[in-house]
Amino acid sequence: MSLPFFKHFERQSEPSEETARESRTQPDRVHELKCRILVIDDDPGFCELLSLYFEAKGFQVLTTQTTAEASMLLKQAGFDLVILDWYLGTTDSLDLLILSKNSHPNRPVIIFTGAELERFLKKSLAGRAEAVVRKLGSLDVLSANVFQCLHRPELKVLKPGRP
Repeated sequence: MSLPFFKHFERQSEPSEETARESRTQPDRVHELKCRILVIDDDPGFCELLSLYFEAKGFQVLTTQTTAEASMLLKQAGFDLVILDWYLGTTDSLDLLILSKNSHPNRPVIIFTGAELERFLKKSLAGRAEAVVRKLGSLDVLSANVFQCLHRPELKVLKPGRP
């Protein structure tokens, strides 16, 4: 699936022939290096979109649409980053954000929302979430925040129009 607003990512330097050979001969090692992202959103379309998008970038993605399942998953240590919709049904996700930070204080959480968050709310989230990103923007902003939170300096955003 290719959408026109997707940006492409590339490595800043090509891997050496030796590194490439090791990657081909040790698939388990490459698999272990994949970062795992948990996407929590009540909209199945956004879950599918983010899953396809980040899997194409080499991440492992698990999605959930319910607060009950999200609560269970957030207690687990198997995720490197959480993308959390601010409104799940009729309630906000503050409890899930707090649960994630209490369970795993160093795991980054990015709020991904369609809501226009008031300035005071953004300030209150600033100490808990690593970023607040609007859904109505392009995915390059979300991607940049994901890569920054995961400290992935080997990836960079290409300018629009480049392959």
